[in-house]
Amino acid sequence: MNERSDNGRMRGFLLRVVLPAVAAVLLFVLATFLLLIPAVENQMLEGKKQTTQELTRSAISIINEYYQQQESGALTQQEAQTQAVDRINLLQPEFVMSVGDLIEGYTTKPEVIAQQWDEF
Repeated sequence: MNERSDNGRMRGFLLRVVLPAVAAVLLFVLATFLLLIPAVENQMLEGKKQTTQELTRSAISIINEYYQQQESGALTQQEAQTQAVDRINLLQPEFVMSVGDLIEGYTTKPEVIAQQWDEF
């Protein structure tokens, strides 16, 4: 009878203490991985999108500023491009899309370069 009593107490202990504790830990882990982590990831992604949009707007503004200076004759095309790139680099963008890959071939002829820029 004593052995049955010990088994009954052990079973009661498992059902009343261990099982709820294990269930609580499992629920915590599931909530963390299914709710908390995706929410944090979404917030981080949204922040990255906003930062990228702001950097893009800033770069476009800088390019327009130097283009206007070139158009007014205050700067040559080369000076405007160099200064614009230098200012954009100060923004420390995380990635850069290079138009060099979109311009075919290599040339030093100004008329060909101008034509390629116009096509771009």
